[in-house]
Amino acid sequence: MSDQPIKIRGVSPYCHWSQTPECVDPKFNPSEQELVDLGVIETTGYGGTYGMGGPGFVRLDLSNGMALVVCVWAATGWMTLNGNLIEDNDDSEALSSIEGFKIQAYDCKEKSLVILLGDETKSFTLSIDENPSKRPVWRGTGEPKIITGDLRKGVIYFSSKFITQI
Repeated sequence: MSDQPIKIRGVSPYCHWSQTPECVDPKFNPSEQELVDLGVIETTGYGGTYGMGGPGFVRLDLSNGMALVVCVWAATGWMTLNGNLIEDNDDSEALSSIEGFKIQAYDCKEKSLVILLGDETKSFTLSIDENPSKRPVWRGTGEPKIITGDLRKGVIYFSSKFITQI
């Protein structure tokens, strides 16, 4: 396997990637069994960007050397952490609050995502609500955000050593 990184490129609402010939394909929508009991080592709400206004995917680097990436354009504007829109808080601070905790449950459906994390003393729910009326609204129009595709095609899982920001 080559040490060349996969370059995550954002195309709303899902991602496309290029990869080295030796690299295994990223897996879309991993099973709950693959993720439960893995610790979150590092997080970002700026995945897929070089710092000048990129796609803003949410990435969780996991204790097994893999990464779980939510490839929704400006994902922190869609996702909540314990019911609070991540975008409305300091993205980095909100996401970093789950670092060091284990994934307890994972459920990704066509129009929703729920990741439960925590330990014996704390619990967190990272989610995109299935009900559009409970999702954040677009700032310009005030309309609820609608998922037009299948969210299961927008969550990928693969080796974090093959991720680079572009």
